Amino acid sequence: MNGMKSLKTGFCLLVIALCGFTYANAQTAQTEKVQRNYEVMMQTVIGTDAADNQNNTPSALSPEIGKLKQNYSYKNYRMSLNNFQRIAENGTINSRTLINSIGSFPSIESYPIYFNWRLVRVKNSDNETTDSVKIDFFHFDASFPAPRSNSIAYDKIELDLSELVLKIGKPTVIGSIAVPQTNETLFFITTVKEIKN
Repeated sequence: MNGMKSLKTGFCLLVIALCGFTYANAQTAQTEKVQRNYEVMMQTVIGTDAADNQNNTPSALSPEIGKLKQNYSYKNYRMSLNNFQRIAENGTINSRTLINSIGSFPSIESYPIYFNWRLVRVKNSDNETTDSVKIDFFHFDASFPAPRSNSIAYDKIELDLSELVLKIGKPTVIGSIAVPQTNETLFFITTVKEIKN
């Protein structure tokens, strides 16, 4: 009888010890998982045939501009917009900008161009050993003033991309879209860098 009681007591102590060990390991695993943070640079470059006396694209973009030149016949590539943001892993960026002109698009006084873009869930790619990040969704839209017979309306362009994978620290062209009322194209170049704590 005493032997059976001792066996039950020993078994209970063993179960309690195992539960405690499992809980301690779970707590350690949680504290070891570090929240990643990123710097995101969204750069918009315009492909144009307009004369250009200066090359205003950063040298870091030269490899990507070189690829564009292989696939598009534009004479020049100009930096249009820079947008820099910081974001925590799995975060979202929303950016809304007003600009007066872009490329050779005819500017209309008191009627700006509306630029909006959104990145959803920037995170480490599924393979933890890679030096890349995954962006679940990218959205861009712009509204351009468009003269009508007696008024000014707005023409809208949009671009949606999903499941993007980018190498950390490497500028990458992620998409393009035509600029209304011109023969020009906007190219979106994204660079994501992990912020080391």
